[in-house]
Amino acid sequence: MTLTVLAAHSGALAIATASYSLAVGNAVPALVPGVGAAASQAYTNRALRSALLDELARGPGPSDAIEAMRRRDAAIAFRQLAVLGADGAGAATTGERCSGWAGQLLGPGWIAIGNLLAGGAVLDAMAGSIDGALGGVRSALDLAAAAVGALRAGEAAGGDRRGPQSAALLAAAGGGGPDSDLDVDVRADHSADPLSEIDRLLALAPADIEGRARARAEVATLRSRTG
Repeated sequence: MTLTVLAAHSGALAIATASYSLAVGNAVPALVPGVGAAASQAYTNRALRSALLDELARGPGPSDAIEAMRRRDAAIAFRQLAVLGADGAGAATTGERCSGWAGQLLGPGWIAIGNLLAGGAVLDAMAGSIDGALGGVRSALDLAAAAVGALRAGEAAGGDRRGPQSAALLAAAGGGGPDSDLDVDVRADHSADPLSEIDRLLALAPADIEGRARARAEVATLRSRTG
């Protein structure tokens, strides 16, 4: 029911997802700046998103994080999971009980996964789109737009067999740390054209990022004056 793209470039991260399911952004994607992005879908276990990122933050690589989920979840055959580090290394698994067509493709700095798709051409289109776009990425917003573009390519190739009704997008610049924000965190929970709604919201992100930067600077100035 869901197709998802995870991407990393120069420390920036993005994850974009679209689904026939309602409010996919509440269930599938997760992102921690400076650490990585993760997806849990198919017969979704939402807790596995944070568990994957916790494993990644502790130091094991993405493949080790996936293996930890195999040990943790007795229903792993029904899950589709992906995790991508800020360094661009990733891993994914598609359980044998996921609804077909289901699969995954991985490349340097990206992962494309999906289930209940029209066919393998959907992932091929997503992979070709994100792989071709990464060379032109200069910011987290560029990466976010590239991830949405990959979903559009997948939809054009057949997408979710039942069509999308929701989509979500998370993105963050490189760095990380306790005060790090997501640069983009937008959702279309129920829409006749969810990717167009995501595009509309993404276009508003630069002004939002600028406003938050001003607010942080003002707080820093006030703190310095008060000691």
